[in-house]
Amino acid sequence: MVASSITKTTVLSGIPDRDWQELIGGERVSQREVAWRVKISEVSAFGGFYVKGHLLGNKSARVHLIWPPQATPSGAARDRLVKGAVVTVTGEFEGVTREHEAIVSVTKCVP
Repeated sequence: MVASSITKTTVLSGIPDRDWQELIGGERVSQREVAWRVKISEVSAFGGFYVKGHLLGNKSARVHLIWPPQATPSGAARDRLVKGAVVTVTGEFEGVTREHEAIVSVTKCVP
């Protein structure tokens, strides 16, 4: 995970296990900007649009990506969000699901 600096955010494919455990365990402050490479494992529009996956190269670092209702992907952008695709997401770390997935409110998502 990375915290955003004023001028640059570094995109990470992986995260050290200790850092991931601190994040999932609530030892990191929420509302931090993150930029991660994510491999998609599930896409759902049931109960609102969301995507689940894991950090590229680390299947145990699971993520749950959400979008604000007014920013839900549509058209070609939504068509690229399919199982097996890899995307780079930038957003705010919002917390952790009961399944120990990092919740990210996505502000940018690119292939």
